[in-house]
Amino acid sequence: MVRYKIQADINTTLHDWTLQYAYPVKESRVSFIIPEAFSYADHVTDRQYLQSERTLDSTVVIGQGLSKARIPQKGLVMTFKDIPAYKVEIFAPPLIELRPAFLLNITEAFVGQEGVFLPPWSEQYSDLAVGDFFGKQYRVKLAYRWLSDAASKILSTNYSDRLFVLKLYEFIHQRFSWDGSFGLFPSHTIADMRSEKSVNKSAMNMALLALLNEAGFDAYPVLVTTTDQRPVYEEIPSVNQFNHFVIEVNLDDGKMYVDAGIPTLPPGWIDAGIRKDRAIQIKNYKGNWITIPEAATSSNLDIKMNVGGDYSATGTIHASFTGYDAFSERN
Repeated sequence: MVRYKIQADINTTLHDWTLQYAYPVKESRVSFIIPEAFSYADHVTDRQYLQSERTLDSTVVIGQGLSKARIPQKGLVMTFKDIPAYKVEIFAPPLIELRPAFLLNITEAFVGQEGVFLPPWSEQYSDLAVGDFFGKQYRVKLAYRWLSDAASKILSTNYSDRLFVLKLYEFIHQRFSWDGSFGLFPSHTIADMRSEKSVNKSAMNMALLALLNEAGFDAYPVLVTTTDQRPVYEEIPSVNQFNHFVIEVNLDDGKMYVDAGIPTLPPGWIDAGIRKDRAIQIKNYKGNWITIPEAATSSNLDIKMNVGGDYSATGTIHASFTGYDAFSERN
């Protein structure tokens, strides 16, 4: 039996208990207890092993004498049984998507003058859209004026839509390089990027999004997660579940999704390490849950071979690749 206890500070950090391991689990019991006045959101990612669930309640006495106070508490205890060992299989989704887990997030907690509050999804979308380090970076020209001035030659040229996006995409990669890190928020503001050229992917996308809007495109950020992170669950109202964003660009002939950072990955293709479902498009101060469509990809091998009497062979092999297959070959 393995038993451990976590005593957490008051914060809105997502607590995550994984229930499946490389060995079978006969029984796993998860419980939590918090002051009754607190609010929380919880979610079990896979309920097939959940055998029982019951509420907890108790009272904690703090202080002494006249300052003594009774604090009622609430909580849950859940028992999971007969969880098989996980299996690593080729071409299967990442284990972090498959292993059942219990998630808990405090959404409102106040003790005296201190406290935390996690607003509903709708308010978090709006906060992002108007935030100094997110929405205002691409919506307020003062935040990116130097960048639009530097790209003025491209912005003043009459390109077709797709060529325009390509030119701006190439401009961003000429100016900045990806430092290899992810994050929902840019590692640097666009103003800071005047001198700082190595930035995270979100910073590169933010700069590109600002130029796309300056060029008159209907372009919006789309919040996503990388495949090495747990998928986003709507039951847990926290944008902190996301760790990246890409760009949706509306063109006359359809939508294009763009993700800067890798110069050999052309516009219209999203990094293969990005999860395309459970994404949120931020538009007009609101959020819309969407799934980014999979782009077409293919590989073809044309083999012409002549085998001689001595079993020697001569011939040609012609290979052609499109989409992610082509990207893999280039890298």
